[in-house]
Amino acid sequence: MFDLNETPKLSVIMPCKNNNAMFLKSLNSIICQTYKNFELIIITENKEILNDPIVKNIVNDDKRIILIENKDKNTYATALKQGILYSKADYVAFSDNCSINNINRFEKQLGYLKEKELALVCSLVNFISQRNLEYPHKSVTFCEAKLWINFFNPFFLMSALFNKKKLSEKNINILSSLTYAYDYFFIQEIINNDLKAEVMPDILLEYNTDYNNEFSDDNFIANRKISKNEIQYGLLKRFFDNNDEMLLVKNLLENYPFQPYATNNVISALEKIKCKNSERKIVDEYLINKLMSTL
Repeated sequence: MFDLNETPKLSVIMPCKNNNAMFLKSLNSIICQTYKNFELIIITENKEILNDPIVKNIVNDDKRIILIENKDKNTYATALKQGILYSKADYVAFSDNCSINNINRFEKQLGYLKEKELALVCSLVNFISQRNLEYPHKSVTFCEAKLWINFFNPFFLMSALFNKKKLSEKNINILSSLTYAYDYFFIQEIINNDLKAEVMPDILLEYNTDYNNEFSDDNFIANRKISKNEIQYGLLKRFFDNNDEMLLVKNLLENYPFQPYATNNVISALEKIKCKNSERKIVDEYLINKLMSTL
């Protein structure tokens, strides 16, 4: 255990809505990390968690843990932003009560982030779901992220660890007013400010979507898709100057790899992006060609 009088080097922010069957397992996966010098900020509006005697005993026994009641209820975004503002450390990591973290997650991510001088790093994630949900599962370099962020978000936010100072200098934070797709907006703000972000090639998180009510709420899923698309279209507008091209872009799918029936539309749109890019030089053309070669 590190010296409790020492300022923590890492703040772990854990938003929790439900006292579900995974909560204590998720909590334990953070407490038992090989990297010890952190504070754990649990933010919840759930009275069962706040008043649970087991949770209270854990908090009393481990002085690194801070339990905060979330006054701005109902969204992860408000809890994450509140946690960032409360955090004392130079680096911040996200986790939640649906996440089981590998024992060396924080040690590996801190090492990777510092070695490559990144602003943010995410890991690959092992998703568990009974509903056959699909997610991107691919390591991503910063150069690739600059292109792919225009089409989808390959960064899973609950696997993120970032340099708080670098983000603060660009005034980047979670946008709590954005109820849906705040993760997509957060990542694109980082990349658009030319701060380096990557998905490292290690699986350091197991995530059970069946315990996250947001993933099972049809209304949330529908509204998140709308918000995500609006962010996506806003990003893509910098490549296009007429409505015909924008209509073509709206046929692109959200995740990588693109489904086969959209391939022709994707290739056509990427060809147009190459033409625009030759004038604007927004991304490296070899990355566009690389993406096209995978279709």
